[in-house]
Amino acid sequence: MQTRLEIWEDKFMLCDDCVQVVANDDYSGIVDARQEKQIRQSLSSMAKQGMHISLGDSEKDETFSMELCDLCFSLAGRRTHCVVLYETWEQQDA
Repeated sequence: MQTRLEIWEDKFMLCDDCVQVVANDDYSGIVDARQEKQIRQSLSSMAKQGMHISLGDSEKDETFSMELCDLCFSLAGRRTHCVVLYETWEQQDA
């Protein structure tokens, strides 16, 4: 079997705090314990389902959005475009 990654969500928008966590595994900029807990829970849940977040197209970033962050659900602010990938398996020909 061969593992492939396919796009599950092509418009996953993250706040600056979540971008630092996803891109660098850096939680140092997060001062709210509830936000950190939410991020960790969301990432853990996604990983258990074989999902991964990847930074997306910078041309789709938003300098200001009233929408909640798709990972921690924080309020308005800058949003960075990301994609959610999921693992699929396909049978290799023998």
